[in-house]
Amino acid sequence: MQYQYKTTILSIALLLGSLPTLVQAQTPPSAPTIVIPTLPQRSVTELISQGVQKLNSGDATGAIADLTEAIRLEPTSAAAYYQRGVARSKFGDNSGAIADYTQSIRFDNSFAPAYVNQAMLYAEMGKYGEALVNYTQALALNPRDGTIYYNRAIARSALADRQGAIKDYTEAIALQPNYAMAYLNRGINRLELEDYQAAMADFNDALRLDPRLVAAYENRGIARRQTGDLKGAIADYNQALKLAPNSQNAFYNRAITRQQQGNQQAALEDYNRAIRANDHLAIAYSNRGMLRHNMGDREGAIEDLRTAARLLFEQGQTAEYQKTVDMIRQVQQ
Repeated sequence: MQYQYKTTILSIALLLGSLPTLVQAQTPPSAPTIVIPTLPQRSVTELISQGVQKLNSGDATGAIADLTEAIRLEPTSAAAYYQRGVARSKFGDNSGAIADYTQSIRFDNSFAPAYVNQAMLYAEMGKYGEALVNYTQALALNPRDGTIYYNRAIARSALADRQGAIKDYTEAIALQPNYAMAYLNRGINRLELEDYQAAMADFNDALRLDPRLVAAYENRGIARRQTGDLKGAIADYNQALKLAPNSQNAFYNRAITRQQQGNQQAALEDYNRAIRANDHLAIAYSNRGMLRHNMGDREGAIEDLRTAARLLFEQGQTAEYQKTVDMIRQVQQ
């Protein structure tokens, strides 16, 4: 825009004919006024939407900035706190995310996902009691969500509530009959309770739904071994190793089964493979040490047991560490 300037020439004052004509000084033109257009303020809804878009594109920092501005404009926005909690979680700020979910729930206690997301973070931090409370709140709001039952079952299992976990997995399966992982985990809890037949039935169902589920073969192998079906157990471990050639669990459990079959050399080879797959697997060193002792290799046995004791100590497994120390004393006698 071009600004037009006008200068006003003031009239000449004639005072006396004998006096010179005086001309009043001209005032210089003023500087032009520059008008800077102001951007319209974004609404809370727009800020939240923009924040979600940035989060979905991988810009967690930008998302948090937009959502923080939304909260500044509307401090009681449950949606803004919830979405910022999601962003902070993806950014690795679990404590900040939990605080945001708490605020989201404070301003809207009817939004189940806020309870669920907070519960998942609690579980990730090992706070299973808090997770259990949140999952229960979420189920009160959404009792038809099988995934929430599944997650609560994991929390209950971590708290050693096997029966409670089985009940929740059963609810999850009733709502989602093709939930292979729910069958698997229910079977594992039944295995812990030594209900081997029911556990095998669950593992069978899991494999019917997902024939490539390695953990189902490994755990069914354990159940078969516990019921005396050593050949069936070996077959399951072999199948697991076809699908996962470096499975430490399959090698380790097959070694135990081969020991029970009296095949010590084959068991030794499987312990070797398990340790190659995971050289921090203390129990494999411990078992291999006792196997070597039984095979007459006293020095090899002591070496393995000492390695097992060191790993158990480093891993904070005090009771198992003490048992292994006692085993070393027995072998040294």
